[in-house]
Formats: sequence, C-alpha cells, structure tokens
Amino acid sequence: MALVNLETYYSFPNITHENSKMFYSPDAGVTWYLIVVPEGSYDIEDINKYIKQRIKQNGHDDSSVTLSANTLKAGLILENNYQVDFSSIDSISSVLGFSHEFYTANYPESQNPVNILSINSILVNVNIISGSYTLTDKETRRSIRFSQQFHLFIKS
Repeated sequence: MALVNLETYYSFPNITHENSKMFYSPDAGVTWYLIVVPEGSYDIEDINKYIKQRIKQNGHDDSSVTLSANTLKAGLILENNYQVDFSSIDSISSVLGFSHEFYTANYPESQNPVNILSINSILVNVNIISGSYTLTDKETRRSIRFSQQFHLFIKS
C-alpha cells in the first residue's frame, strides 16, 4: 500500500484571533485605525488585498504588503506619512515576518521569512493494512507523519 496524494485545500487556518490585527495611521500617527483579518487560510496576496480593501473602505489611500519571490520575505511600502503598528501581541506581524514594532517608513524586507504555513506536520493513521506485526508478533497499525521538510516518519 502507498499514499499517493494528500490534499488539504488550505484547511488549516494561518490567521486566527491570536495573529489577526494591524493598526495603521494615514496621518503620521495622529489617528490610528484597526484592521482585523478574519480567521482563515490566506496567502500573502490575499492578506494584501484584504488590507488594501479595508484601508480604502476607511477612505484612505492604500499602502501595501508585498511578497518578495526571491527572499520569501514581505516588504512594507508606506507612503504619504503612513505608519503601521505591529506592536500588539496579537498582530499579524508574525505571519508577515515582521517584529512587533512601529514602522514609519518603507521597510523593503521583513526581518524573518513569511510564516504562511501554520502546521508543522500531518499525521496519517493507516487502518486498512492487516498483517502488520511488531517484533513481539503483536498486530499493530501504521502511523505516517509528513513534516514541512518532507521527511517521512513511519511509526509502528
């Protein structure tokens, strides 16, 4: 028996109530607006679109968060006296690779890689194999775990 394919369709949320907030100021820190990204599974482009949409809904020019394909880090483009506050513990900064800080100017690259994957491994229990035995002749199931580094772990 072999596992040929495992598809998850973004079924693991990478944005939760623990990492969904971003404050921004369109006027050099005089007034601040909160953006809360709803819980879900997002890629960087979707996060960027949502933030831009919320900024436009607030009647402001949009700033953007972009993914650099070369470094897998996010860039923060701030124009016209915009500022971003990622200092709250539940900010989206950990997903975007930024530190929990205030940003007042363009930041071409986040300090860390984008952390878009929220899971470390997937455990698959196989219960359709019969005749799997341990060294003590005891019948057992197979557990297979796939990690992000694509290592295969088989546990009896």
